[in-house]
Amino acid sequence: MEETIVLVVGAGPAGLGIAACLTKKSIPHIILEKEDCCASLWKKRTYDRCHLHLAKEFCSLPLKPHAPHAKKYLGKDDFIDYIDEYVSEFDIRPRYFKSVESASFDEATGKWLVETKNTLQKVTIVFVASFLVIATGENGKGYIPDIPGLKDFKGDVLHSSEYKSGREFKDKNVLVVGCGNSGMQISYDLCIWEPPLQLLLEIRSRYFHSVEFASFDEAKGKWIVEAKDTLVKVTRVFVASFLVVATGENGKGYIPNIPGLKDFKGDIMHSSEYKSSREFQDKNVLVVGCGNSGMEISYDLCNSGANTSIVIRNMVHVVIREMIIVGMHLLKYFSLSTVDALVTFASRLTYWNLSKYGICRPNEGPFLLKATKGRSPVLDVGTIAEIQSRKIKVLPGIERINKSKIIFEDKVALNFDAIIFATGYKSTTCEWLKDYDYILNKDGFPKNRFPTHWKGNNNVYCARLSRMGLQGISKDVIAIANDIEMILRTRLCS
Repeated sequence: MEETIVLVVGAGPAGLGIAACLTKKSIPHIILEKEDCCASLWKKRTYDRCHLHLAKEFCSLPLKPHAPHAKKYLGKDDFIDYIDEYVSEFDIRPRYFKSVESASFDEATGKWLVETKNTLQKVTIVFVASFLVIATGENGKGYIPDIPGLKDFKGDVLHSSEYKSGREFKDKNVLVVGCGNSGMQISYDLCIWEPPLQLLLEIRSRYFHSVEFASFDEAKGKWIVEAKDTLVKVTRVFVASFLVVATGENGKGYIPNIPGLKDFKGDIMHSSEYKSSREFQDKNVLVVGCGNSGMEISYDLCNSGANTSIVIRNMVHVVIREMIIVGMHLLKYFSLSTVDALVTFASRLTYWNLSKYGICRPNEGPFLLKATKGRSPVLDVGTIAEIQSRKIKVLPGIERINKSKIIFEDKVALNFDAIIFATGYKSTTCEWLKDYDYILNKDGFPKNRFPTHWKGNNNVYCARLSRMGLQGISKDVIAIANDIEMILRTRLCS
């Protein structure tokens, strides 16, 4: 059993940000990560051509702005370099391969008990903490809908989290399901991809702890966290006064239950598994999901010569990056409704009527949708032009799958070699945080409304669940660190 003041679950940007703030305030803490690296979503489950959708001034972590010479829109490798520099500069040392099994609050001691399992050594370790910070985020599991016949589809099926590039889909018919930023970017990538000169893979690891369980011990007033060391297969238990959950929204890629999916004969993957379009060259690929991942993966696949299709069921706002940047600046001076009207008008002038291509605009404005429902507008990276030129086909929802054939809601049946699901994620926090109702609803999102969403009862906190991107993460972790510091100072003075 190991005790600390603050226990942070998740070594993504949110977890690293809170660790830096706590280090700056000299507050003892431990950060747990179930993978073998920090920011694993970026390093392992992000496609090669992925870029930040907002300018760098809106995408920095606390205490370290991006360098003046950095690109305005950071690419995947640039952002990973920034993360690694951040970890080194603030001497952040996550406990890797520590899977949280459970976390509960001990009323007697007033601390959190978090049980973790070392996924390598299979050893359980319990942590006790006064504060618990949940920084696992909202993107837990890649979501793939349950479509009739999907299991029998003869081609490839993957979620957008599995997509890397369009190279493998060249000259294939590819369907992208989902019209968010991922869906649009993937569609664009599929359409115009060109092979890179070389690929480099770097893996760096220190500790390997996957949190299996966390609960609050009422008697001790501390959090007990059980984590599994994935290297030595040993479970360790941590004890902390504070528990910070920084695992974020992107827990597990969500793949919907589509009738026939399990019999699909092709490849199936979540967008978090997609790396590049290399393996999809000359294939018929369907991307499910029209968010930013689905759109960009579609673009990547199209770029590589894959025959790309994308499923667009929901209404979405399509904008260019500059519209969002201008809008974010205007929000400092004008109402949200005014800014939404201006951005929507600019989008109409840029794209005119996209409904004839199967893309419809919501009645609510883009900033209102983001604030109330967490739905981001699609930031066009070139996908729309490929859709307008019919290089990327827009299809309706999937009704069912019959081996390699996919039957859509309009009763049209088409053959595909692969399906990439850019259908989002499911938070996994509630699976191990036994006392999640101190801070979260059953869906894994905060019970409290913005701007106090990050704070729960019994010294448990969550970061990266504001649905406001990296800018929201920075605000969350600063607020969490300040709150913990205030509580500790109050204790010292009493």
